[in-house]
Amino acid sequence: MTAALYALCRWNADRRLRWLLLLYAATTAGMLAKGPPALVFPLLFILVYYRKDRERRRATHWVAGTALALVIVLLWFIPARLAGADAAPEAVQEGVAGNLFRNTVGRLFLGVSKAQAPWYYATTIPVDLFPWSLFLPWTLWWTWKHRGDGRPMRFLLCWVVPALIFFSLSIGKRAIYILPLFPAFAILAAVSIEALRREERLRWLRNTGLVFALLVAALGGALLALPHTPFAEELGPDADLADVTTFGVLVLSIGILTLVVVAVQRGRTATNMIAVVTALLLGNVVGFIFPVVNGLKSARAVCAPVRERAEAGEDFRLYSVGFSREEYIFYARHFHEERFTGFVGEMPDTMDELMAAGKLQKHARKVVAEGVAEVPVADIENIAPEERAALRQAIEDAIAQDEDLEAVLAFEQELIREIDIFATEFAGSGPAYMFVQEEDWRWLIALMSAPPEVTVLRQQGVGRRNVLLIANASATDPGGQRFPRTVTD
Repeated sequence: MTAALYALCRWNADRRLRWLLLLYAATTAGMLAKGPPALVFPLLFILVYYRKDRERRRATHWVAGTALALVIVLLWFIPARLAGADAAPEAVQEGVAGNLFRNTVGRLFLGVSKAQAPWYYATTIPVDLFPWSLFLPWTLWWTWKHRGDGRPMRFLLCWVVPALIFFSLSIGKRAIYILPLFPAFAILAAVSIEALRREERLRWLRNTGLVFALLVAALGGALLALPHTPFAEELGPDADLADVTTFGVLVLSIGILTLVVVAVQRGRTATNMIAVVTALLLGNVVGFIFPVVNGLKSARAVCAPVRERAEAGEDFRLYSVGFSREEYIFYARHFHEERFTGFVGEMPDTMDELMAAGKLQKHARKVVAEGVAEVPVADIENIAPEERAALRQAIEDAIAQDEDLEAVLAFEQELIREIDIFATEFAGSGPAYMFVQEEDWRWLIALMSAPPEVTVLRQQGVGRRNVLLIANASATDPGGQRFPRTVTD
């Protein structure tokens, strides 16, 4: 996207064809990497920047360029989906159409994933731009003051503002969705901070440098205290926090040194210190912090039993229920089929009906999930019949108290129908496995009319998820024997 916007900048200056070729080549690469939303950034820029210049907008050939980029992407996308599916009709319907719908309309407008408030990016941008976000009040003021300063400033604002508004209005949000805006953020921050230095506003520089130094010192203190907090217990007894402690000493020392230098220099070297210290700390994070974080966020361990069978060349089915993450494919060495990650039941005919139904289903899913959340279960790996009955009753009670009773009941019946179909499929001939979060397993097993005989092979915290790896009755261990623990009705 940065290359695409650069090409637009150069084309705007000399109108050479090669820049348009680079623009649509870069846009095509963006879609191959991250899908259709990659079109948002260049198209919004073209429509806003040339809103009063129809001739120049048409000269970009944005309709033909976009169509060509889409064709090139589909020439790869459709065969790739066909190659990864068991049956061509299923690949076209579920793999292509379903994936495109869920990851575009579903994410942006129905909130099927990562639904957030409109002000979400106001909370993430300062964190992601740190430490230069410490200058954000000055940068915002300076940018507003110079908003009319010629084509370069207009170019940057048309790069940032339309896309930021678009993604803020979208229901599904993640911080990385606006990553293509960060080069523009960097330019605006650099120019405004350079103006701050040039005008020798030493009080601004000194105070910002002192705040940065105090935050670094506080981070060092927090790292030193980490081994003595309940969080350390969550890492388990095998976690080696010696590197974290060493890093904490380093960070605390750097923070104190920065504090002294900024105070003595009265802010004159504040920006240099911030740049050097940030680069130094981020460089050391790779060696000291990431190995610890891997233990918390990696799906490697929970995927290990499946990976062993995949590498042994065994034939089996693999599902991911209620969520789907790429790292589970990577560590399992096997593709999985998604279940209950999108729309339940028959798709409505019109977009208005679809959006209304999507909103209702999101609400109904929340009712069902919250209904079982507080029901005590002694062992999630072996849910007793009475516990399953209590989970089912909790769902019924939650639905009965909901304002949209009739609609949520209809969703529940459709959900039960699809769950029973999946349960029969999962229990079918041949080994099968599923990844499912504990919170989803509660309502899944509660709504099954006849739960199949299954075994929980692994239970592990992966990031904020507590993930279960579950096998059907046909799945075997490397020695050929079924795992003994079962969850039955």
